Amino acid sequence: MQTVLERLDDLAGIDARDGTVAWLERIAFVFLVMMVVSAPHSIAATQTAWITGMFVWLIRLFFKPRVKFSFGPLDIALWAFFAWSVVTSLTSYAPDISLNKLRGVAVFLIFYFVAYNIRRRSAAHVLAFMLIASCMVNVLWMPVQRLIGRGVEIHGLAPDGPLAKALLHDGDALLEANGKKVYTPDDVAAAVGQAEVTKIKFYRPDFEFVVEVKRSDVLSGTSSMEKLGVASWKKSRNWRSSGFFGHYATYAEVLQLIASLLLGLLVASASARMFPQSRKAAKEEGPDGSESPHPPISPSPRHPSPRLPILLFCLAAMTLALLLTVTRASQLAFMISGAAIVLFGLGRKWLIAASVIALPLALIGLIFLQQSREVGFFDS
Repeated sequence: MQTVLERLDDLAGIDARDGTVAWLERIAFVFLVMMVVSAPHSIAATQTAWITGMFVWLIRLFFKPRVKFSFGPLDIALWAFFAWSVVTSLTSYAPDISLNKLRGVAVFLIFYFVAYNIRRRSAAHVLAFMLIASCMVNVLWMPVQRLIGRGVEIHGLAPDGPLAKALLHDGDALLEANGKKVYTPDDVAAAVGQAEVTKIKFYRPDFEFVVEVKRSDVLSGTSSMEKLGVASWKKSRNWRSSGFFGHYATYAEVLQLIASLLLGLLVASASARMFPQSRKAAKEEGPDGSESPHPPISPSPRHPSPRLPILLFCLAAMTLALLLTVTRASQLAFMISGAAIVLFGLGRKWLIAASVIALPLALIGLIFLQQSREVGFFDS
């Protein structure tokens, strides 16, 4: 136990001699880790970890030594945004609703929880890689889930069958019957036969809907498919990936942010290898002109980092997962952020080289978009 605490204190930059303060800072840092690990998977778990850690950190503010606060341009922007949100909420057509929504705006306080509980560069590195590693759990699950398939994708509907009368179409994927997942036509037929009206949840590009199927419309026959009026079926492999969030838009936004962070780490590492003199200068001189106490982020060019192939694989996998969300806004945002990162990190020549790689991927994404959602990249 003592060894674990020592390692935690060393990573988080906590002075164990402070007693109560040390324990409060340890607890806050542990919840910071939990927040980072939860971020790629669950909004509720992330907010719970953040709010709990924030509460502990606020208690710590009442103890000495006092936390030294700094106020800069970013703080002005954040607090101005919050203040303006309060003003517009008070003057809105429905202040009660708008003021209630300020809970979402208050999430900007997460910035301070993170900024004041990461005291060392090594802690920032560890948390960044923990975020990436945690995200890879759902990223690697996405292609596996596609191979397994889901639901019951129906084809060849009889016009007088119960599914056709419920306005289901060829290619629709039946997902649930009265709240229970279905895996075969037998599951669907059994659910329809148990109640006068069965609520069937199904997927049709690119939304999920619910229809009511009546037991009185069931056809006569010996098999479930005959009773449902279905000629054939298969496992569906066409849907918008949503990770563990339950919604593709949220998952796409998270992927875009973490993939941009990962690309930034790769570009920073590549830049340090190609321009060692610039790295040395950055080491010797800090941003305020004084000598920087921080060591260089990347290892020496003579010793290639074994992490690079792993990070490249993670970036490729996240790009694929982002593609499977079929969310145009997040995909375009990643392209823009990636172009900015490469341009400022490596220069114009590398941006051109990256564009040569990105353009075919964008074309593949457009084709996949049209096939899975039956729309173009620009669609009203």
